[in-house]
Amino acid sequence: MSEESPEERVARLERELAAAKVDKLEHELADAKHAAGMPASGSPHRAGDAAAARAQLREMLADTAAPMRDMLDQLDRTRERAPIDTTLAATPRRVPTAFLLAELLPFSWWAAFTLMMVGVSPIALWIFRPKLMPIAGVATLLLLLALHIRKAAVRLSLLAWGKVATLEHAEEASRGTYYSGTTYNNMRIPIAHGWKVTREFYSGPKIVTRVRYHLDGKGGVLVLGGRGYSDGVILADSRDPRRALCVTAFPYDLDRDGNGNWLGTLRTGVVAGMVASVILYGGWIAATVWAFHRFW
Repeated sequence: MSEESPEERVARLERELAAAKVDKLEHELADAKHAAGMPASGSPHRAGDAAAARAQLREMLADTAAPMRDMLDQLDRTRERAPIDTTLAATPRRVPTAFLLAELLPFSWWAAFTLMMVGVSPIALWIFRPKLMPIAGVATLLLLLALHIRKAAVRLSLLAWGKVATLEHAEEASRGTYYSGTTYNNMRIPIAHGWKVTREFYSGPKIVTRVRYHLDGKGGVLVLGGRGYSDGVILADSRDPRRALCVTAFPYDLDRDGNGNWLGTLRTGVVAGMVASVILYGGWIAATVWAFHRFW
């Protein structure tokens, strides 16, 4: 007997699964009839019809998975063939003032959480060593500022010098589980299709994707974490294509005019985050100044 091919093995397992489901339903139906005091089976003619119907049902269930899988594969291939508008103005292009303000007044839940932990968690330390309060306040602020400047510099350089890279291959590197990795619970995690980024609430595993791309004959690899990668635009620096980001890394939408220049429009959520940043960091600076004058 010849060895099964992978496709034949899949088809055989699907047929066996369909048959197992039908047999299980038959046993459950027989048990239910017995508990209700009903006859377990009908006439021989009806039994034959039922057997034929069961056989037909098995075939239908066995043939369902393959067409659905083919349809999904076809949709994926259609999406891959869908052209993405790569029109961008010549580099270096102008960075809108709105984008600069959004980078100047960023809001981050992680930064807010860090400030809360530094201000509240070591409360006993602040009570017995109050002189450390302004030092910790300045150090925390400088650390957050340094981390943000590093990220903002990359984004701003790509706005001025970035070009749309050509995707070569995307593969899933890891997926979080309940026992290992990271999982999200009702968090806004962005995912991109072309230039369009959606930021819906998401609960599920963190998916790390390794994306290979090239620009002007030079390749690069971008590791993305979040909900996975679909077909979002990858912007790579024309001066050094190894420096790249997906459009999901930008807090604002990268809309363009007919000439490929950034429109510089900000979503309501971004503007609200800027206001919250002013309140958050303004309050932190005021508290640090107060602690310095109070305890020094």
